[in-house]
Amino acid sequence: MITKMSKYTFVLLSSELNDFLSQLQELGIVDITRSTVEIDSVSKDMMALYKRYKQIISKLETFKEENKDITPAEVNISGKQLVITAENHFQRIAEIKSSVAQLTRDLKEALPWGEFTDEDLKRVDEMGYNIHFYSIAQNKFSSEWEKEYPLQVFSQTKDKIYFAILSEKSSEYKFKLIEEKFPERSASSIQSEIDTLKVEKETIERELVGIACMSENLKGDSEKLFSELDLYFAKSASKSEGEGSISILEGFAKTEDDDSLKEYFDKADILYLREAAKGEDNPPIKLKSNWFNKLFHPIGGLYMMPTYDELDLTPYFAPFYMLFFGLCLGDMGYGLIMVILGLIVAFAAPKFSGYGKLVVWLGVGSIIMPLLSGTFFGLKLPEIIPSMPENIKGL
Repeated sequence: MITKMSKYTFVLLSSELNDFLSQLQELGIVDITRSTVEIDSVSKDMMALYKRYKQIISKLETFKEENKDITPAEVNISGKQLVITAENHFQRIAEIKSSVAQLTRDLKEALPWGEFTDEDLKRVDEMGYNIHFYSIAQNKFSSEWEKEYPLQVFSQTKDKIYFAILSEKSSEYKFKLIEEKFPERSASSIQSEIDTLKVEKETIERELVGIACMSENLKGDSEKLFSELDLYFAKSASKSEGEGSISILEGFAKTEDDDSLKEYFDKADILYLREAAKGEDNPPIKLKSNWFNKLFHPIGGLYMMPTYDELDLTPYFAPFYMLFFGLCLGDMGYGLIMVILGLIVAFAAPKFSGYGKLVVWLGVGSIIMPLLSGTFFGLKLPEIIPSMPENIKGL
């Protein structure tokens, strides 16, 4: 069944608004009415910050789960600074990964040319020579070139030979191959930068794991921020009466809490109106079911929730669904397996005990309904138990 709700309308001085809104949340008043208001810079900034909190908490939890072997670093910051630091760290890690990927490609291109410095190239230039760099498949390399030109082989791989030829600046030079682009940096220089970036990345990762260990603090801060945003919107939605000194707010609470709320509001000398919530008020929907029907709430949740003034069909479809599932499955053996697996889940994983119990009852339905046909793992019961009395076999 749907939990009955009461609608409350409060009239109070604007000067009392802030304290009263905090009290409403503590008392269980939900869905405080917010008039349609234009988002101002304050609420916009608060929403943006809350979104950043949610995103960074999610990223930190994923990062911590994927890097369990990393020892967390000690973090001595708190509050919003945690979010800013974590965002900067994730951005820097992305930059490092991109840089390392590019440097790895540069390293692959630089390795065949050996070690050199800018001074080496400058010295050759000052001597009046140009250097021409080439690579060619090994089977196409001609040893005659070494006799015709001042040629130096730098390295050889399984497929290629890398070499250079010196030519005087004052003389004409021609060669049949297209020149290769010579790397701007040596392999050792590139490797050194890669190692430096990897060390920086490891340091950042340790700090991120340290921040991830403080995710509960971040969650607390985000919840506090959301509450502040909720209250801010509620205040923005307050309607001014008379000369702007009176505020009107609306909210909902469980009808079963009416007595305690009435006692509190009466003692606080607050002017309020209570009435039974109606469907057109669009109150929050809370289902109230016994232990058996509650197991089928996840299935009911796959479909549209009933509106406030509609009938909750869970008490009706729960037993029907259990038996219909068993009729569709049609095998007592499979039903028995579901009962066993459901019991294991219910006791071994308390967090999912509700789902485990649901599977148990679906298994029970899968045992009851196949009794009509007597099927057990695809076999008829008389085939499994030949000694079964004839009058039972006839059923």
